[in-house]
Amino acid sequence: MAEASLQPELSRSQRKKLAAKARKARYLAAQVADDEDEGVPAAQEVEDLSRKGVEQPEEEEHAGAIQNSVMPTTSISSIQGSHSLEDLKKAVCDELYQIQCRFRIMEIVLGHVLEENQELKRRLHEEEPNGADAEDQVF
Repeated sequence: MAEASLQPELSRSQRKKLAAKARKARYLAAQVADDEDEGVPAAQEVEDLSRKGVEQPEEEEHAGAIQNSVMPTTSISSIQGSHSLEDLKKAVCDELYQIQCRFRIMEIVLGHVLEENQELKRRLHEEEPNGADAEDQVF
């Protein structure tokens, strides 16, 4: 709780950086979805693309289209009346893949947020290196 009060509000540029990182995460997830047939595990594919420094599109509309491309084509709710085992298997696999992609996106975004948080803490301590000591001296 005390740490939250020490963290300043994010500036507009910091929010833009986080939004860009989120767009990149969505883009990487879409790349994984496009390349899933190549037999590369999703986590490895994201790491490979991340290491290559893949540039993501800047337009919000394009990022939204990419995010939507991660969604499975078959959902469990759409085949509830179906009795085909193959349809059910495909729907379950699609749902599991969607969950895996969303989890990986959250993992990447969380990693970027944690990095940004550490950077903000580091800058705060650089600006006020004796901030905690000064409070102790007052009391």
